[in-house]
Amino acid sequence: MKDYINIDRDPRTRPDIVRNIERGLPFSDNTVDEIFSRHTLEHIDPEYIHFVMFEMWRVLKPGGRLKVIVPINKGWLSSPEHKCPFGETSVIFFTDWNSREPYQFKLISNKTLFIDKDVPQTEELHFELEAIKNNGK
Repeated sequence: MKDYINIDRDPRTRPDIVRNIERGLPFSDNTVDEIFSRHTLEHIDPEYIHFVMFEMWRVLKPGGRLKVIVPINKGWLSSPEHKCPFGETSVIFFTDWNSREPYQFKLISNKTLFIDKDVPQTEELHFELEAIKNNGK
């Protein structure tokens, strides 16, 4: 994506940084204004999903935004490459509602969109979160 630092574990996509984000993000704390993640989090091993969310929270500035698009798991249409399933309400586990995690995000928006109206059950979850840091924002 233009105007973003693109990260991918597959060098064939020609990212700016080749990295498996399950091992962390190569940025200092509180240095990133916005993260856009499209069709990435569903490929994260469920064992690492909260670590990856923590890493994104860690590098975001207070009030920084995390914008995410993931496919909604509808069973029969799920890709075998998808390790971490998402449903319409999955985002709540990444917000300040779930106080068990060391990161805090405030939910800004959450919506379900159809990818292809001609193919049943092809939906995406679009959500936006704001990083809450010690100062409450």
